[in-house]
Amino acid sequence: MSNVRFSANIVTWSCTISSASQNITVNLGQWNTRSYKSSGITTTPTYFSISLNNCANSSVTTTFSGKSDPTNDQYLALDSTSTVENVAIELLDSDKTELPLNKESHAVVVGSSGNATLGFYARYITTAKAVQAGTADAQATFVINYR
Repeated sequence: MSNVRFSANIVTWSCTISSASQNITVNLGQWNTRSYKSSGITTTPTYFSISLNNCANSSVTTTFSGKSDPTNDQYLALDSTSTVENVAIELLDSDKTELPLNKESHAVVVGSSGNATLGFYARYITTAKAVQAGTADAQATFVINYR
């Protein structure tokens, strides 16, 4: 007598991040230092989005991570090539509420089409009084969480 053995891996279906959303550059504009004379002043939020395709009928959240600012770990620190000091980047959820680093965004329901667009905002925020002119760049990584 012989046997037949069956084997499989059952995995959770994940979305595909659209090619346009895999490496996003968000231009936060040009700002005059005269407007930023104290801590906590922000620039106008700039919208950006992440597009997902081929998702299962579920909901998703996004978590951003990166080097946190030393004055407030909810903000994204500028990278070492930036010449500006006392400025960080604040991420905002689709409704413009604060989205701290390493915290999940609001859930977005993926409908039967299997596609979703996750909207966010970013802006500069001053972390101390003296802000001088220069470059202010940073990088974050994002993870899509499935519910």
